[in-house]
Amino acid sequence: MRLILIAALAGCHHHAAPATVAVASACPDVATHLRTLLAPTHKDQEQLGRMTQAAQVRCADDVWPVDARICIVETHALDDGHHCLDKLAPAQRIAFEAALHAALDAEHPKKKERLPAACLAYRATVQAYIACDKVPQAPRDAVKVSFDSSWPGLESTPDDELAMLDARCSAMVDASAWMVCP
Repeated sequence: MRLILIAALAGCHHHAAPATVAVASACPDVATHLRTLLAPTHKDQEQLGRMTQAAQVRCADDVWPVDARICIVETHALDDGHHCLDKLAPAQRIAFEAALHAALDAEHPKKKERLPAACLAYRATVQAYIACDKVPQAPRDAVKVSFDSSWPGLESTPDDELAMLDARCSAMVDASAWMVCP
């Protein structure tokens, strides 16, 4: 479900920009429009609110480029086919995807992640790459095998070593910057 949501968000399509779009591309407008796009498939209003808040915070804190914001605001449906999120820098996209995962997971207290945000961002990057049908299957399979063999070790890290794990995952995020869906 999460990968479908992120893939759908990556599928933004835009049309000719009306004059008001430049004004309407502020982060609150981007978040409000994403909420409108997501509402038909996400009936849980609390979850939808968390996702909207995550979009607004990531947009503002990560200073999303104007062309990405305009692209999202001009989108009429999540599956229109153009890639608005591809207009974000890899770190911006990773942070947004991690924030969406956190917003989706917040409703499941038993599943609450104890891993650092950098590890969740790394997982989101790998999952998005593995799901990208524009990348040949062999490299995706190789990344999946490597990830599937290493992730359980990360999840089983003792609580007193989580700070050290944060640094390790941050390095993995940096090293995985090449894993983007073209």
